[in-house]
Amino acid sequence: MHVYEDYEGWLKQVPENITRSQLWKFVTYRKALYLADLVWYDSEALLRDERGRSIAWQITRSAGSISANIEEGVIPTVL
Repeated sequence: MHVYEDYEGWLKQVPENITRSQLWKFVTYRKALYLADLVWYDSEALLRDERGRSIAWQITRSAGSISANIEEGVIPTVL
């Protein structure tokens, strides 16, 4: 995982197969993916300690579910 200085830096590294998607037009979707990357990076420290593992997994699942929920709600209307 890379550390990005800001959102603009993160945008530059997003794979083309994601940016070509119809979902990419939604700013909220892009921000949700960015959040998931940031949370994953921040959770790495929690994963090293047994006491923080359940918290780390919960927060990464929660952050990842935001973009997944957007996908579930938008894809049927886009297709």
